[in-house]
Amino acid sequence: MHKKYFILPLLCLAFACKQKTVTNLHAVTSTKDTTKLPLVSAAQLIDPGKSIGLTHLGESLDSVILHLGKPDRGDAAMGAAFTTWFAKHDTLGHETDVYSHRMMGGSDDNISRVKLIRVSSPYFKTVQGVGTGLSLKEIAKHFHTEHIADYIKGNDTLMVYDDTKEGISFEIDNTGKCTGVSIHKPKDASTGYLSLHPGSTYLRLKK
Repeated sequence: MHKKYFILPLLCLAFACKQKTVTNLHAVTSTKDTTKLPLVSAAQLIDPGKSIGLTHLGESLDSVILHLGKPDRGDAAMGAAFTTWFAKHDTLGHETDVYSHRMMGGSDDNISRVKLIRVSSPYFKTVQGVGTGLSLKEIAKHFHTEHIADYIKGNDTLMVYDDTKEGISFEIDNTGKCTGVSIHKPKDASTGYLSLHPGSTYLRLKK
């Protein structure tokens, strides 16, 4: 009788250990591909086709201004608006650019909605750690990009590579490094062609 009461707890303990082992094994398996990824906070995350940091596609420009503060530069015409914020308000510093548009004649034609977000700071990264400062070869490990356009200003050329399916594009300078990352609605190539570089000549490549 005493043996029965002694063996039963041992069986329960063994079963619990087995369950724990399976659970832990599942955890290891499910995180196997992500353990080496850098930790990216929500404030610095580039989420292709959705958001950069706390700024989201489809958000109103008024809402963006509330959390980014007064913009340093802006230009608006025919329902479209290009708005820029410089780090510490220094025009030589990193910048955040937003292209927004009002649907003229629509139900909310008084609201300018974000269509494109661009950043130049290496602070912002995708979950894979992709951001400015990387080479096109390094970016190609994670995104399937296509050379779609060039910005030309004097002797400087920025080549634009876009992963239309994901909704993200990369600007590559003369040294082969990424200097700007933009996101747009997935499969919306027309937005990926937009130039956010005042004074530059924009060339869309012919297909």
